[in-house]
Amino acid sequence: MATAPSDLRVEKTRTMSMIPGYPSLSDQARGVLKFLWRKSHVNDDWTKGGEISDAWDRWSIFPWYMYPRYDLEWSTRVAAKIAQEIPAWREGCAEIIDLMLQRNTQYAAWFDLVEQKGFDPNRGHYPYDYYDKNMPPGWAGVYNAPGYYGNGLATKVPPKEARRTSPYTQPHSPAVGRTYNPDPIYGNGGSYMMGKGYLLNIIALYEFVCGSTKYDEPIELVYDDTIRFKYTQLEMAKVLYDQFTAPVDEGGSDLTPGIDCEVGKVFPWCVGVGGLGMKMTDKIHNTNLRTGYYRWLDWAKKNLVGGAKGPDEPYEWASIYYDRDIPYNMNGPKHQIPGNWFCCAYQYWPDDQTLGRRLYAGAKKKFMVKEPDGSAHINFPPELGSGEDLVGFGAAVACAWEFGDLDTHAQLMTWANNRYQPTAKDGEFYYQFGLDEPWPRGWPNDWLLMSVAGGPGSWYRLYNEPNLKKFHQPTVHSVDYPTVDVGQAYYDEGLGALMVAIFPGDDKKAGSNTTFKVTNLTGTERKVLQDGVPFGGWKALGDGEIEVTTTVDRHAFVIR
Repeated sequence: MATAPSDLRVEKTRTMSMIPGYPSLSDQARGVLKFLWRKSHVNDDWTKGGEISDAWDRWSIFPWYMYPRYDLEWSTRVAAKIAQEIPAWREGCAEIIDLMLQRNTQYAAWFDLVEQKGFDPNRGHYPYDYYDKNMPPGWAGVYNAPGYYGNGLATKVPPKEARRTSPYTQPHSPAVGRTYNPDPIYGNGGSYMMGKGYLLNIIALYEFVCGSTKYDEPIELVYDDTIRFKYTQLEMAKVLYDQFTAPVDEGGSDLTPGIDCEVGKVFPWCVGVGGLGMKMTDKIHNTNLRTGYYRWLDWAKKNLVGGAKGPDEPYEWASIYYDRDIPYNMNGPKHQIPGNWFCCAYQYWPDDQTLGRRLYAGAKKKFMVKEPDGSAHINFPPELGSGEDLVGFGAAVACAWEFGDLDTHAQLMTWANNRYQPTAKDGEFYYQFGLDEPWPRGWPNDWLLMSVAGGPGSWYRLYNEPNLKKFHQPTVHSVDYPTVDVGQAYYDEGLGALMVAIFPGDDKKAGSNTTFKVTNLTGTERKVLQDGVPFGGWKALGDGEIEVTTTVDRHAFVIR
């Protein structure tokens, strides 16, 4: 961040709509926040028997990620990154994330764990591509495809004493080991990271954004009237820690390769999400549960990436998943999905920048196609058809921005702005990707829009240096959002001044009166500047709190 100007300079130069030298949101970032607001407030029903909106992407990367819960978590990250830039105004981002979180506790977010038991009855009737590209060779017809949980799938031969009379052989069935259990956090003793890891990260990001401790109390996860469970945030994180450090799951399957998603299948993409949730939980609660994830990360660096020509060279392959029951490593040519490379690189970055950068460099080498006009895009490899990977593209943009690879970021954004229909409509901003859908496609937008707020390194700082002092500093609240947009809300400790910038969120109401409040102010004397000049349109409400009355317009405030 730029060095704050002197006290005198602040007073004499504040005539701009943004106060220079402090974090702020661009027009695009404010548009993205407004898009997330509309998306999170869509009127749908995630309870059993309800109907969910098409706002939630469950088509991209089918069948790997065909559930709407993923869109919730990736959208939450965008809101959290935006919130990081405006720490003194939290209510808008907090409400968006809370609505995402509430959905993630309901039926539509975890029905698969309850309803997909054991072997998929349709496992012998998958499309050929499933057998060819999505599962280990030789297992067609007897193996669940990715996307089918397989709750209670048992893979072990039952232990029996040797018989002294015929039949002398031990029985080969039924298998023993795991038992069916609808608890989405326990997850068969080492499974369902695709549910519990994502939920934990949303909870942790919510608490980071707003400081509310309501999810430190038991959270009820509801499938229906009879199947429901309660866990606190710390209890969820402790379950992950225990399973990361356990030798085997309840079926006797080695847990060194990590907590799996579908039973047996460990997806590094999802394990990384759970690791992020544990990291933020530790930062907020001053715990040390993340160490369980580090055990897995050390193993992953030796087994789930490889082929590099040297210790600092780009990787040549990355596993899409590892089946710890067989075991089998899905790291062949047909398993190299750009989105997996770029997304994992981004998620590893807060813990291991070398790992993230080598994955990113390998992904660029394998999947990035440069065009004569200087633009670039991300394609699947020839083994997967060579078409464009929209999720991989979005994650590549996020990585390029975060890692400071600004040349690549510019090349990718040239392609996005020329080909993917950047849309500024009704104050919102998103990409339509030429898909002609009623809602902008979720997952590609979630990843691509990660780069609209915060500069390079902001994702790393979010998880390693979260701003928790903001909860005790002057704070803006009761903003009439989205009628009024907030583009800046930052407290300068050195000056003892709160910097706030607002914009019209609804052009039809521009010029009308609006109010907002500021709390946690210190001292008894107040001074308010609007657009660089002393401003009297405020009143004291009590100790440390004032209410400001202004107009729906572009205004910059300095409040002390």
